[in-house]
Amino acid sequence: MGKEEIISYYPFKKEINKMFEKDQAMRFSGNWDSSVDKRNFPKVKDIFEKIGVPTKKKVDKKASQSFIILVIHQDKNVSFQETFLKEAKKEKEDLRLSTLAHLEDRVLVNKGMKQIYGSQVNSITLKPYPIKDEKNVD
Repeated sequence: MGKEEIISYYPFKKEINKMFEKDQAMRFSGNWDSSVDKRNFPKVKDIFEKIGVPTKKKVDKKASQSFIILVIHQDKNVSFQETFLKEAKKEKEDLRLSTLAHLEDRVLVNKGMKQIYGSQVNSITLKPYPIKDEKNVD
């Protein structure tokens, strides 16, 4: 019987919560600072590479949801968003589905495609970006 690698997820949870706190503070301050997302990207990518998708079981519900939101905010790194989304869908039973849907819409909009769930709104017009099947979106 071989030894299984034991990974402590606590440092990752702590780092996710710290990044998320700064992310949200900037977004709600009224002083937009795109360098926050830029600084977060290497850390977000590193966490994903080390532990995969930070699920509720690994880091807890709050940190898991916060991590997905940090990925959502990586609009300059759409290929990373796509890669993460693909892996996250495999873990969907241990993630908040509404946040995952938000990420899926964000990826589609970032690629110039129609969104599925209607979660993405143009920040200038405050109208939703085009929706694939608008009449059936609730």
